[in-house]
Amino acid sequence: VNQKNSLFRLLQEFIQNSLKHAHCKHVTVSITQIEQKMMISIEDDGIGFDGAIQKEGIGLSNMKRRAFEMNFDFYLESIPQKGTKLTLIKK
Repeated sequence: VNQKNSLFRLLQEFIQNSLKHAHCKHVTVSITQIEQKMMISIEDDGIGFDGAIQKEGIGLSNMKRRAFEMNFDFYLESIPQKGTKLTLIKK
């Protein structure tokens, strides 16, 4: 699988979910490389969700699968009424 395409699809899924479900006004993407580690952060200022209550949908499971296939650690943090942040760190 082409890593650039997979990464694009993962980020596209996050943005699509942010616009469709979180009703956000802004999405911020940051890509940083320190030594040999790449970190990608994408966050929105939407309504967020409570991870303890929210069930995992197909979009989230697809993002996790793509991250795993590209050898990224996957960290998703969401705070109700504050927004959602996804951090990917290349292993």
